Amino acid sequence: MPVPVSLAQHSTTGPLPPANVTAPNAARSLARSGNVYIDGVSSAVPCYYWWDGCGPTAVGMVVGYWDSHGYDLLIPGDATSQDANPAVHQAISSHDTGSGPQSYEDYALPDDESSSSVLPDMSTTNPAGAHTSDSIADFMHTSWSADGLFYGWSYNTMIGTAFHDYVDYVHPAYMPSTHDYYMSNTLTWTLVKQQIDAGRPMVFLVDSNGDGSTDHFVPVIGYNDTSHEYACWDTWYGTPRWESFHAMQSGNAWGVYEGTTFSLSAPAVDTTPPVTTASGGGATWHKAAVTVTLSPTDSGSGMVGGQAGTWYKIDAGSYTAGLSTLVSGNNVHTVHYYSKDNAGNTEAAKSCTVKIDSDGPVTSITKVSVRKGRTATLRYQVTDLTPTAKTTILIQTLTGAAKKTIKLGQVATNTSLKYKFSCTLKKGTYVCIVNAVDLAGNHQATAGTAQLVVK
Repeated sequence: MPVPVSLAQHSTTGPLPPANVTAPNAARSLARSGNVYIDGVSSAVPCYYWWDGCGPTAVGMVVGYWDSHGYDLLIPGDATSQDANPAVHQAISSHDTGSGPQSYEDYALPDDESSSSVLPDMSTTNPAGAHTSDSIADFMHTSWSADGLFYGWSYNTMIGTAFHDYVDYVHPAYMPSTHDYYMSNTLTWTLVKQQIDAGRPMVFLVDSNGDGSTDHFVPVIGYNDTSHEYACWDTWYGTPRWESFHAMQSGNAWGVYEGTTFSLSAPAVDTTPPVTTASGGGATWHKAAVTVTLSPTDSGSGMVGGQAGTWYKIDAGSYTAGLSTLVSGNNVHTVHYYSKDNAGNTEAAKSCTVKIDSDGPVTSITKVSVRKGRTATLRYQVTDLTPTAKTTILIQTLTGAAKKTIKLGQVATNTSLKYKFSCTLKKGTYVCIVNAVDLAGNHQATAGTAQLVVK
């Protein structure tokens, strides 16, 4: 929701504190002893000194805090030290390092810090020719003459915008959130405590010298519930400043006009590969070609876009992208497959078998002679791709009259077998016929026959 123009106020301070602003009490400790601080240590929110404006410096400290708390792509390198890492200065307000004018050159020059009127800078004279915004000061419009701002000045209404735009610029996957609260209505002591307790530093726009007008931005890093004081880095001193939490009023320094809350979140990191299931294969034997369908699922980054895909290969072939394949040819085939999700997590390859046999079994039996009343031994074999076949031996007269049916059930294929029975048939010559149905449902292509002679 846009902030009403009537609530827009700006800073006016420079790199040195106003003459009547005293240094913070160095005796105040940041150890936990009834006081509450973010993380309980002074280094939780880094201490940065004024750099082209208190507004971008204060927001820069908040950014530096988040950079050290799980969002380390906000500032290159170590964000805890402004002096040790030049990238901190560039994140707050970029300066020309040899590649061309940046924030300082485009908007802080000509320097109108001591001027009686705002001097026109690139925001006024040639906004289209200015560098691409790349720092907090840029996104906050700090020092922009087009907004009527002297060097180092910033509007409070641009605090949230600057945070959002800077985060989006350096790492769009991070999701920023801000909200403005005013002492005239919604900025309460309870809110301040809630934010600090939750590990979320705030930024206050304050009246540092007690003249009744806003002039300075500070990051709020802690509170004392007993004394009703907030702790902040004031951008001028390396000691935390403790000041009473009260509304602005003339004669009472460090009164608060407005406070901004900040939070960051990031999409959950997907480290779990997808799971692919295959249908169409399995233990069943088929008479014809089989379509194997692959169905990947992923509850994280998903199976659409990015690196997502499914790949398969048949037997010793090469992997091909796709969600289905036709498997043909008599054999026990192996379909290998795997999927990769949008985030690049790759599933370990899995496999399924596809069993195809379109040919009927071939049976054989050997001639046998036996005396009536003795034990007859029938020696036979079923040859087929499937491992077993449902087999029956028929004994008929030479004219085709059925005399005996022997149901052998599922018997092993491709091996010599025998079946014994007590022969009570009349003396004479008979025909033994071996019929078989394989696991794919194919009936024998050739039925083996042989004579059975009963003496």
